[in-house]
Amino acid sequence: NPTLIEENALITQIQGQIATVLTQMDYVRLNLTAIQAKIASIEENIATIQTNIGTLKTDVENINAQVESIDGNTATITSDLGEVKKKIAPYGLELGIASTVFSCLAAIAASIGVLLSRRKIPPKTPTPTPETSPPPSPPPTEEKPETPAV
Repeated sequence: NPTLIEENALITQIQGQIATVLTQMDYVRLNLTAIQAKIASIEENIATIQTNIGTLKTDVENINAQVESIDGNTATITSDLGEVKKKIAPYGLELGIASTVFSCLAAIAASIGVLLSRRKIPPKTPTPTPETSPPPSPPPTEEKPETPAV
């Protein structure tokens, strides 16, 4: 009966072949093999699963989804519920890398600017010239006591 599960019911947990599904009314436990669950699509990190009782959604982690291969701009994703092919934008990765690189360069340039502006630069002063030393003073002379005249 396709009306048993309303559109986009959410699988909250999978243990073996038993899925716990959150419906508008309550939680339901379903055997994925019995309802012929097959992965239909993946958008972002949400998998859409077609069954003989309706459409379910779940986080890709719940079905162990992994990118198996990439051929051109098509990714093959495998999961516990089968395989799906997904078109990927061929330029998305390059743009992401380029914007990350430019962001890092801008951050580095800004950091250098801050460091240079905070660095204390001593004012330029003329180089001191060595002072000429005063002429040496004469050695001290010994004073002889005067002898009284007899």
